[in-house]
Amino acid sequence: MRLWFMWVVGSTLAFAVGGREAGASSLTGDLIVIGYLALAGGLLLAGALQSVILRTVIAEPSRWLFASAAAVAAIGVIVFGFGTVNRDLGWVLGVVGGWILLGTLQWLVLRDQLAGSGWWVLAHAAGLIVAAPVVGFATWATGLPVDGALGGALRWLAFGAGYGAVTGTALLWLLRDRVLHVTA
Repeated sequence: MRLWFMWVVGSTLAFAVGGREAGASSLTGDLIVIGYLALAGGLLLAGALQSVILRTVIAEPSRWLFASAAAVAAIGVIVFGFGTVNRDLGWVLGVVGGWILLGTLQWLVLRDQLAGSGWWVLAHAAGLIVAAPVVGFATWATGLPVDGALGGALRWLAFGAGYGAVTGTALLWLLRDRVLHVTA
């Protein structure tokens, strides 16, 4: 359970700090650029923190961070490549395609180390699917303006917590045999 808690806290902080600060660092008011920078910052910091958390669980946890960096690069290519044709289409394809790519790259890190790791891609996708309405609920429940500092920070906290809870639960499930053998 400690691993799950660390995973959720790490993911929450990564998106709250990385997402908020990277988005705020944009020199332009372009929402696509701000969104990409925020997502990139959150994913890179999450990859770094998660790789530290995973160091006692998997071999070569630095590959987890590399997977995050590769996915961030691919998201940028898709977002801005397709964005030249249609900005909204570029954003949707970049986020969805990049998210699936990240889950797949993370699975490549896990596949030889954890039985059933193919479920990771689905769990990672579910993390995004759950996190989005969690953000909406947090925004609605607090009534804070989304473009304010506090409202923006809350949205990234909610995103990271939703994503972290789902993927942390999946990670614990994948590790269930190891946990059972250690505690038995």
